[in-house]
Amino acid sequence: EITSGVWLGDLIVRDKPRVPLTPDERGQGFGTSSKKSTPVKVERGFAKWSIGVQKSAWRWIWDFGEEIRHVLDFGKAMGAEYAGSMESLSGNVCVNEGFSRRLPRDDRMVFVDWSTSDCVSFLTGSYSMQVPRYLNFDSTRPKRSSMPFYTEFGVFQSTPGKGAAIPSLNAPLPDEETNPDLDMTALPEVVCSKISRVYNFEGLLKQGCTSFFTLKRFGSEKD
Repeated sequence: EITSGVWLGDLIVRDKPRVPLTPDERGQGFGTSSKKSTPVKVERGFAKWSIGVQKSAWRWIWDFGEEIRHVLDFGKAMGAEYAGSMESLSGNVCVNEGFSRRLPRDDRMVFVDWSTSDCVSFLTGSYSMQVPRYLNFDSTRPKRSSMPFYTEFGVFQSTPGKGAAIPSLNAPLPDEETNPDLDMTALPEVVCSKISRVYNFEGLLKQGCTSFFTLKRFGSEKD
């Protein structure tokens, strides 16, 4: 179901402008400059936030095999912009229990290892999570500890359509090619809410984002 269209929505971005995302934003670099720089003072007050709204669209490209892609597209922002990675992800499905009959539907898990990024994703029931593959807090290894990281938690929900039952998020729905009599308007509306966090190279919170998306199914509009 989550692969049957494009997800369209908005991000509400809460940014800490005084928290540098990378060492370069602080002006220190990696020891290549001989000039002394003044460290940015990190404000811890609740009111030290910059707010913004940004359009976003994303989709999963997955034929329920081993390869999977997560295509991201960000629009213009009003105010603070999203500071996380804006690159699309591709990787491998390492575990797929979506069609397992031994497990209850809400206990089935899909585990994705994104080979183009240092993160992994979990899909279980109507929940999704994205976390770093590993974290290193060893200050003696500046190259690894200087990498910002991103976490995300999402919830998928659906409402009954016109006489249609609520579908499973673990299995694809029939489309108009396999079922010419299918009424796309009778399918349930599916939405997704996400909470994400962007942490800087020191592990400090840089951004907190809340986003809301609606599934725009392929073929839902006809000329």
